[in-house]
Order: sequence, then C-alpha cells, then structure tokens
Amino acid sequence: MAEYRTHMKIIGDILATTRDDLQDEDGATVTYLIRKANISHSRISRIL
Repeated sequence: MAEYRTHMKIIGDILATTRDDLQDEDGATVTYLIRKANISHSRISRIL
C-alpha cells in the first residue's frame, strides 16, 4: 500500500520544484507546480 505524503513533504516538493526546475526570474505558474509536485488545484490553493 502506498504511503501518503505529509503536509511538510508536499510543501517541500513545491519548494524544490520552484528552486530546481526554473531558470527564469518570472517564477512558476500554478499549473506548473500542480504538474511537477503532483498535487490537486484545491490542495495547492490552500497551501499558497
């Protein structure tokens, strides 16, 4: 059975995505974060 990610692990995935995957200064779009961090829109909206 797969383990669920903790809230801190999800935030860590979001931060790692913005730090590692983006080279430009514009930042990440919400869609990009949703796809790379594998999180739903409703969940990321509560975090951001």
